[in-house]
Amino acid sequence: MKQIRITDTTFSQVKGLTFKEKLFLVRELAALHVDAIALGAMSDSGEDKLFIKTVAPFVQDVTVVASAGKTEAEAKAAWEALAPLSKKRLAVPFPVSVVQMEYFCHAKPDRVLEQIAAQIAFCASLGAEVEFVALDATRSEDAFLSAACEAARAAGATYFSLCDSEGVMTPVEFTAFLERFVSANPEVAKYPLDVAASDELSMACANSTAALCSVAGGVKTTMLNTYAVRLDAMVRTVALRGRDLLLSMTVDSTAVRRALQSMPWLSGEKRVGAATAVDAKTEEDEILLSKGMTVTQIAEVIAHLGYSLTSDDVAKVYKQFEKLAERKAVSGKELETIIADVADEVPPTYILRSYIVNSGDRISPMAQVEIEKDGEIRHGVSIGDGPIDAAFLAVERVIGTHYELDDFRIASVTRGQEAMGEALVRLRSHGRVYSGTGVSTDIIGASLKAYVNALNKIVFEER
Repeated sequence: MKQIRITDTTFSQVKGLTFKEKLFLVRELAALHVDAIALGAMSDSGEDKLFIKTVAPFVQDVTVVASAGKTEAEAKAAWEALAPLSKKRLAVPFPVSVVQMEYFCHAKPDRVLEQIAAQIAFCASLGAEVEFVALDATRSEDAFLSAACEAARAAGATYFSLCDSEGVMTPVEFTAFLERFVSANPEVAKYPLDVAASDELSMACANSTAALCSVAGGVKTTMLNTYAVRLDAMVRTVALRGRDLLLSMTVDSTAVRRALQSMPWLSGEKRVGAATAVDAKTEEDEILLSKGMTVTQIAEVIAHLGYSLTSDDVAKVYKQFEKLAERKAVSGKELETIIADVADEVPPTYILRSYIVNSGDRISPMAQVEIEKDGEIRHGVSIGDGPIDAAFLAVERVIGTHYELDDFRIASVTRGQEAMGEALVRLRSHGRVYSGTGVSTDIIGASLKAYVNALNKIVFEER
């Protein structure tokens, strides 16, 4: 019985997700026990580092894969973003067909071989496990595909993926292609080999299954309705025919459908379950709440967003919603800002007095905060993966408690060089969500104010 690997690529394909939706997607994939989650390109931005830091506890048993791009700067940024994770891999994707090399790399085959070897060697020098992803491999000349994979192996790649990007092969042809490749490349064949099949002819699942029954050990999947192998289709195939095909997997087949149903926004459906509370959608599929909606409808939306408010707080939120709705349609994000501003108004236990944050490309981000509690000034100092992460950790040093970061957003509320930035932070404690907002010309200051605002609500509630 061959145990196959499932690498899900949904995260790297879907666009426009909020911080909370990204967290939810990764949690769901980890709970399904997929073998790896492909995140796509990662940068050294504070938000990406904060995201990785937040999901790290949930993906200890899952390999997280980030794209290393085609430059050393991209690879270094991706590797630094993955630093908090115990199981991680850098993927180096390069086209290997003549048509795609010319179009995407603007380079001849010999030059592409040099680029592949150089990028993989740099990734390996960082201490990373490196995967070479041969894009459009089925349209490549056999000799060049072998040369590219051998160059990758010699440079340090220990994981290989062959992509049928065009998607017009039949299962028999795809299997023959893979067996021919393995026969011609015995050294490369010693390492894990995955396949990624396009669904142009609606045969991606059949092609992938045939490949797994032959020489492939893993498959790339997605939860999206795109030209790729659907995770639910692949899992169902193995669940129903795995015993006959001598294939098994670690994925929880019974939970896949539930996971898909819990994320209707992946397929473009409305992001709020209560249809009566949604009047329209924006271009990014965000909910819009209109004038004339009842307090009951708004309460449904509040509950769907994860908040558990008292009737008094719901009334406060509804009052502010009515004022804003007189002028414009109110988005779900704007409703959350209202909740953070007016709901659960409590006396502050902690007061942010000052902060200092140092960050640069040659030093680790460090933050120092002064927070007042009961008339006493307390200091917290911490190093983080980015300036905002360092600032949040410094606050944790003061309070001595870690709360799960459920959502984090940054937006500009005015324009120009002195624009005001607004941050919204959602913290989760014992199943409840508490939100806070902060506004400042300094986005780190806004983030700290929002964090302390949410923290005060937790402390007051839990007393």
